[in-house]
Amino acid sequence: MLTGLIAACAQREVPLEGTVLVPRGATWQVGVDPELALPPLTPALAADQVPPGAFTEVRAPLGFGDDDIATEVARPADADQAAIFLRHAFEVAAPDEVKGLVLELRVDDGARVFLNGSEVLRSNMVGGRRIDAQTRAPRSIGGDEEDRFVRHALPAGRLRAGRNLLAVALHNTRPDGDLVFDAALIAQAAEDAPLLLRGPYLQRLTDTSVSIRFTTSRETVGRVRFVTQPDGQTQVSAESPRGLEHEIVLEGLEPGTEYGYGIDADGFELAGLRHHCAFRTAPTPGQGAPLRLWVTGDPGTGNKYARAVRDAYQSWAGRRPADLWLSLGDSAYPSGTPADWQANFFDVYGRALRRTPFLPAVGNHDVNAVSPLTGETHLFEAMTLPDETSGTESYHEARWGRVQLLALDSDKSDRTPTGPMLRWLAERVVADADAIDWRVVYLHHTPFSRGTHHDDRELQSRDIRAHAVPILEQAGVDLVLSGHSHGYERSHLLRGPHPGTWHFEAGRTAAQAEREDGVDVHRTGEGGQEGTLYVVAGSAGQTGPGTYDHPNMAVSFEGHGSLVIDIDGCRLDARFVDDEGEVRDAFAIEKGAPCRVEARAAPVSGDR
Repeated sequence: MLTGLIAACAQREVPLEGTVLVPRGATWQVGVDPELALPPLTPALAADQVPPGAFTEVRAPLGFGDDDIATEVARPADADQAAIFLRHAFEVAAPDEVKGLVLELRVDDGARVFLNGSEVLRSNMVGGRRIDAQTRAPRSIGGDEEDRFVRHALPAGRLRAGRNLLAVALHNTRPDGDLVFDAALIAQAAEDAPLLLRGPYLQRLTDTSVSIRFTTSRETVGRVRFVTQPDGQTQVSAESPRGLEHEIVLEGLEPGTEYGYGIDADGFELAGLRHHCAFRTAPTPGQGAPLRLWVTGDPGTGNKYARAVRDAYQSWAGRRPADLWLSLGDSAYPSGTPADWQANFFDVYGRALRRTPFLPAVGNHDVNAVSPLTGETHLFEAMTLPDETSGTESYHEARWGRVQLLALDSDKSDRTPTGPMLRWLAERVVADADAIDWRVVYLHHTPFSRGTHHDDRELQSRDIRAHAVPILEQAGVDLVLSGHSHGYERSHLLRGPHPGTWHFEAGRTAAQAEREDGVDVHRTGEGGQEGTLYVVAGSAGQTGPGTYDHPNMAVSFEGHGSLVIDIDGCRLDARFVDDEGEVRDAFAIEKGAPCRVEARAAPVSGDR
């Protein structure tokens, strides 16, 4: 059916072709003296001159408190010290011939990596702050995560002819915890077969175009081939410039059409159809068409809970995958570094990303760090988000036929009524009234919650409630989705006021739903009720205790899961699917006038 597009899109660990500069299981110099770490960033261990006897030589995997290690190293004598220091020297004869440099890193818990004295990677370490020997990793790594090698691209330009030094500051979460480390460093030349380190993943979908992004292990020229499903003639897109990061825009596509695609680099086939690499273009703006949204709040932990929620959703959705994927923020814990995005997002959600365009709201953990190489927030380096109406990727708008999706940045953007974000919001929630039936707003910080976060105790939540909620409710926005609070809460239909003070007052209107076949149904519009429905679903990666007794909420509970929303004509159905595939809450909104579109069955062409 598709010549050249039959390679499996599913990513697996394949040995890298190239020159192994540092092998797995290598001998490393290890030191525990806190004086080896000179703040703020560059430790003395990255230099050639170190105190005599500061290091001992041990073989990896190394660490303490774990059975799966070759060498047990001593814990620091000072219980307040969280770090030990490693280094390994290697030779490079011709650095100019190295076109790709890949680090395979296994670490429990956090690490900073230095190449010839410059920091090149930060894994599970909070960015943008002074780090020393007492700085603890923010998140404990456990279970299968301890055994994973995660591949990261390092800058080959930092290599030098002759002796090179790879150094690591390894940080633990607590004094009595375990610590594990191993790594490999591989150099690729122009003739070595490249591998996918990231992607492909879909961005900026419209009715006639889509952006496809991916990262290769060495500098290559990328190419995308695509074909209409189930039959059609393969077409070839333009090539991407030579490099590690590739973005190719497919244009001139047909609205509402399913496409299969494959990618290659320098003629090497990297990924293909095989039921996973596919997408459906949006319908023409203003035209009605069924839409399925997958909504994940705070999914970027990379842990067993995130994987269970992912697997439960995929099993539940079966042959009807989502058309779009909304993240309610915190997609890459703990700080949104390139390594956090790789280990806790791209390596976890690879299959979904290949077939479902991703639209994230900004979470506070996504933008705590900047790349040590570029100085930029990696969220906006890694993503291509629709900025046509807002002029910024921080908050943005997407359309699917007669559905409008508006993402807000509740963390870093100005939240005042006269700021650019809320002025943009006030304009967009009333735009194109004749062409839009459904308006959905999503953001990270919730205006209403009594879960792991309390809406009266956080400035972001109070600002959103005081300044954004009146705009949303006055315009008749149908649904507001948020995360940050790690549980599930679903409101009645609300219509304010909701004062943005320390003392919360319940919404003036708390319209009750009608219970029909286990589903709470709200009827709005002509002959129905008025108001906006709010959902907190911040438990795709973690959950936690709270009072869960907010006066505006009809349903509240602690539990892992994600939200699936189907919009078809004048009805919206939503289900919270937990980590075991059970529907723990179901609600619907049925709209009277001015909704204009009749329901139409969604096409299903098989498991993409």
